Amino acid sequence: NIVELIIKNYEKNMKERMELQQNLNTLKRMQLEKKLPTKDFVANDIEFLRILGKAAHNTVAERIYNFIIDFFEASIQITHSKHPYGEIVLEVHQSILEAIESKDISLIREAIDHSVDIWRNLQKE
Repeated sequence: NIVELIIKNYEKNMKERMELQQNLNTLKRMQLEKKLPTKDFVANDIEFLRILGKAAHNTVAERIYNFIIDFFEASIQITHSKHPYGEIVLEVHQSILEAIESKDISLIREAIDHSVDIWRNLQKE
């Protein structure tokens, strides 16, 4: 489980956790511009997800996770077309990062489940 690996390797993944925060800061700046194309928000979203994979510090898990991200990239693009400027993404990614910082696996799972629920609901619209 990617979540458990992130917590297990918490002392090793400070660089990735800082990258996640930088990714959120970039998203906030992008939102202020409100002129950027959807593809830029998609790229930021996917970058956040890939950093999560790196934070696991497990090459096999990261490769599998990246494969899944690649598989769902088109549907991620669809969700961004339904909520421009990444407002929902910012909220969800902040909650994931806060949960990681808490080192509470159940809180992280809850944040990720919430993220998946939002994504799933946007797919239905």
